[in-house]
Amino acid sequence: MFDMVGKATLLIKRGADIGMHDHHGNTALYILLKSDVMWLKGWDMLSYHRQMFELQEILKVFITAGVDIYTPNAHGETPTAIASESGLTEIWIKALEYCGVNSNAVIAYSQDPDPEFVHQYSKVTFGEYCQRREAGLDRFEEIQDSDIGTDEEERDNEESDEAESDDDIDTNMDRHAEEDID
Repeated sequence: MFDMVGKATLLIKRGADIGMHDHHGNTALYILLKSDVMWLKGWDMLSYHRQMFELQEILKVFITAGVDIYTPNAHGETPTAIASESGLTEIWIKALEYCGVNSNAVIAYSQDPDPEFVHQYSKVTFGEYCQRREAGLDRFEEIQDSDIGTDEEERDNEESDEAESDDDIDTNMDRHAEEDID
Protein backbone atom coordinates (compact mmCIF):
# COMPACT_ATOMS: atom_id res chain seq x y z
CA MET A 1 0.00 0.00 0.00
CA PHE A 2 1.25 3.46 -0.79
CA ASP A 3 -0.12 5.08 2.40
CA MET A 4 -1.63 8.04 0.60
CA VAL A 5 -3.15 9.21 3.88
CA GLY A 6 0.29 9.44 5.47
CA LYS A 7 1.64 11.31 2.45
CA ALA A 8 -1.25 13.78 2.41
CA THR A 9 -0.83 14.33 6.15
CA LEU A 10 2.91 14.90 5.79
CA LEU A 11 2.44 17.40 2.96
CA ILE A 12 -0.07 19.39 5.00
CA LYS A 13 2.17 19.29 8.08
CA ARG A 14 4.97 20.68 5.91
CA GLY A 15 2.80 23.57 4.74
CA ALA A 16 1.10 22.40 1.54
CA ASP A 17 -1.80 24.70 0.69
CA ILE A 18 -4.85 22.48 0.19
CA GLY A 19 -6.85 25.55 -0.74
CA MET A 20 -4.91 26.13 -3.97
CA HIS A 21 -7.02 26.10 -7.14
CA ASP A 22 -6.14 24.77 -10.57
CA HIS A 23 -7.22 26.59 -13.76
CA HIS A 24 -10.75 25.09 -13.36
CA GLY A 25 -11.10 26.34 -9.78
CA ASN A 26 -10.62 22.84 -8.37
CA THR A 27 -8.87 22.35 -5.05
CA ALA A 28 -7.22 19.10 -3.96
CA LEU A 29 -10.62 18.14 -2.51
CA TYR A 30 -12.32 18.39 -5.91
CA ILE A 31 -9.56 16.44 -7.63
CA LEU A 32 -9.73 13.73 -4.96
CA LEU A 33 -13.50 13.38 -5.31
CA LYS A 34 -13.27 13.29 -9.11
CA SER A 35 -10.52 10.68 -9.21
CA ASP A 36 -12.93 7.75 -9.23
CA VAL A 37 -10.78 5.80 -11.68
CA MET A 38 -8.01 5.62 -9.11
CA TRP A 39 -10.36 4.63 -6.30
CA LEU A 40 -12.98 2.44 -7.92
CA LYS A 41 -10.82 0.15 -10.05
CA GLY A 42 -9.88 -2.31 -7.29
CA TRP A 43 -8.99 -5.81 -8.37
CA ASP A 44 -10.99 -7.51 -5.64
CA MET A 45 -13.39 -6.65 -2.83
CA LEU A 46 -10.63 -6.27 -0.23
CA SER A 47 -8.71 -3.84 -2.48
CA TYR A 48 -11.92 -1.92 -3.13
CA HIS A 49 -12.70 -1.59 0.60
CA ARG A 50 -9.13 -0.54 1.35
CA GLN A 51 -9.34 2.13 -1.36
CA MET A 52 -12.68 3.42 -0.09
CA PHE A 53 -11.33 3.54 3.47
CA GLU A 54 -8.22 5.38 2.31
CA LEU A 55 -10.34 7.85 0.34
CA GLN A 56 -12.49 8.53 3.41
CA GLU A 57 -9.36 9.04 5.54
CA ILE A 58 -7.89 11.51 3.05
CA LEU A 59 -11.19 13.40 3.07
CA LYS A 60 -10.92 13.58 6.88
CA VAL A 61 -7.36 14.90 6.55
CA PHE A 62 -8.49 17.63 4.14
CA ILE A 63 -11.57 18.60 6.17
CA THR A 64 -9.70 18.77 9.48
CA ALA A 65 -6.95 20.79 7.77
CA GLY A 66 -9.57 23.38 6.81
CA VAL A 67 -10.33 22.75 3.14
CA ASP A 68 -13.35 24.72 1.92
CA ILE A 69 -16.25 22.26 1.74
CA TYR A 70 -18.72 24.76 0.28
CA THR A 71 -17.31 26.95 -2.46
CA PRO A 72 -18.12 25.87 -6.02
CA ASN A 73 -15.36 25.52 -8.61
CA ALA A 74 -15.29 27.49 -11.89
CA HIS A 75 -18.02 25.20 -13.29
CA GLY A 76 -20.36 25.81 -10.35
CA GLU A 77 -19.82 22.33 -8.86
CA THR A 78 -19.65 21.99 -5.08
CA PRO A 79 -17.71 19.20 -3.36
CA THR A 80 -21.04 17.63 -2.37
CA ALA A 81 -22.24 17.62 -5.99
CA ILE A 82 -18.98 16.06 -7.16
CA ALA A 83 -19.17 13.40 -4.43
CA SER A 84 -22.70 12.61 -5.57
CA GLU A 85 -21.73 12.44 -9.26
CA SER A 86 -18.82 10.13 -8.39
CA GLY A 87 -20.98 7.81 -6.28
CA LEU A 88 -19.14 8.82 -3.13
CA THR A 89 -21.95 10.48 -1.19
CA GLU A 90 -21.85 7.96 1.66
CA ILE A 91 -18.09 8.32 2.13
CA TRP A 92 -18.37 12.13 1.90
CA ILE A 93 -21.11 12.17 4.57
CA LYS A 94 -19.15 9.84 6.88
CA ALA A 95 -16.05 12.04 6.58
CA LEU A 96 -18.06 15.20 7.29
CA GLU A 97 -19.77 13.63 10.30
CA TYR A 98 -16.47 12.30 11.68
CA CYS A 99 -15.25 15.89 11.63
CA GLY A 100 -18.35 17.11 13.47
CA VAL A 101 -19.87 18.85 10.46
CA ASN A 102 -23.63 18.65 9.96
CA SER A 103 -23.77 16.80 6.64
CA ASN A 104 -27.45 17.66 6.11
CA ALA A 105 -26.62 21.37 6.24
CA VAL A 106 -23.72 20.92 3.80
CA ILE A 107 -25.96 19.01 1.39
CA ALA A 108 -28.73 21.61 1.70
CA TYR A 109 -26.26 24.43 1.00
CA SER A 110 -24.94 22.54 -2.02
CA GLN A 111 -28.46 22.31 -3.45
CA ASP A 112 -29.47 25.88 -2.64
CA PRO A 113 -26.58 28.22 -1.75
CA ASP A 114 -27.80 30.83 0.71
CA PRO A 115 -25.47 33.81 1.21
CA GLU A 116 -26.73 34.12 4.80
CA PHE A 117 -25.73 30.53 5.59
CA VAL A 118 -23.09 30.25 8.29
CA HIS A 119 -20.40 27.89 7.07
CA GLN A 120 -19.37 25.12 9.42
CA TYR A 121 -15.84 23.99 10.01
CA SER A 122 -14.42 20.78 11.37
CA LYS A 123 -14.78 20.36 15.12
CA VAL A 124 -11.84 17.97 14.98
CA THR A 125 -8.60 19.83 14.41
CA PHE A 126 -5.95 18.58 12.03
CA GLY A 127 -3.66 18.04 15.03
CA GLU A 128 -6.31 15.97 16.82
CA TYR A 129 -6.87 13.88 13.71
CA CYS A 130 -3.13 13.25 13.39
CA GLN A 131 -2.91 12.24 17.06
CA ARG A 132 -5.80 9.78 16.66
CA ARG A 133 -4.20 8.35 13.55
CA GLU A 134 -0.78 8.02 15.18
CA ALA A 135 -2.40 6.34 18.19
CA GLY A 136 -3.95 3.83 15.79
CA LEU A 137 -7.53 4.77 16.63
CA ASP A 138 -8.56 5.13 12.99
CA ARG A 139 -6.74 2.27 11.31
CA PHE A 140 -8.23 0.21 8.48
CA GLU A 141 -6.59 -2.98 9.69
CA GLU A 142 -8.55 -2.86 12.96
CA ILE A 143 -11.81 -2.24 11.13
CA GLN A 144 -11.01 -4.89 8.56
CA ASP A 145 -10.26 -7.48 11.25
CA SER A 146 -13.44 -6.70 13.14
CA ASP A 147 -15.47 -6.81 9.90
CA ILE A 148 -13.95 -10.13 8.94
CA GLY A 149 -14.63 -11.43 12.45
CA THR A 150 -18.21 -10.29 12.17
CA ASP A 151 -18.66 -12.09 8.86
CA GLU A 152 -17.14 -15.26 10.31
CA GLU A 153 -19.34 -14.98 13.40
CA GLU A 154 -22.43 -14.53 11.22
CA ARG A 155 -21.43 -17.55 9.13
CA ASP A 156 -20.83 -19.59 12.31
CA ASN A 157 -24.22 -18.50 13.67
CA GLU A 158 -25.93 -19.45 10.40
CA GLU A 159 -24.18 -22.84 10.40
CA SER A 160 -25.14 -23.29 14.06
CA ASP A 161 -28.76 -22.40 13.27
CA GLU A 162 -28.74 -24.85 10.38
CA ALA A 163 -27.27 -27.56 12.61
CA GLU A 164 -29.90 -26.86 15.28
CA SER A 165 -32.57 -27.02 12.61
CA ASP A 166 -31.19 -30.37 11.42
CA ASP A 167 -31.11 -31.59 15.04
CA ASP A 168 -34.74 -30.51 15.48
CA ILE A 169 -35.71 -32.46 12.37
CA ASP A 170 -33.81 -35.53 13.61
CA THR A 171 -35.44 -35.23 17.06
CA ASN A 172 -38.91 -34.87 15.53
CA MET A 173 -38.29 -37.85 13.26
CA ASP A 174 -37.10 -39.94 16.25
CA ARG A 175 -40.18 -38.91 18.26
CA HIS A 176 -42.52 -39.84 15.40
CA ALA A 177 -40.72 -43.15 14.94
CA GLU A 178 -41.17 -43.92 18.66
CA GLU A 179 -44.88 -43.02 18.44
CA ASP A 180 -45.29 -45.38 15.48
CA ILE A 181 -43.66 -48.20 17.45
CA ASP A 182 -45.94 -47.67 20.44
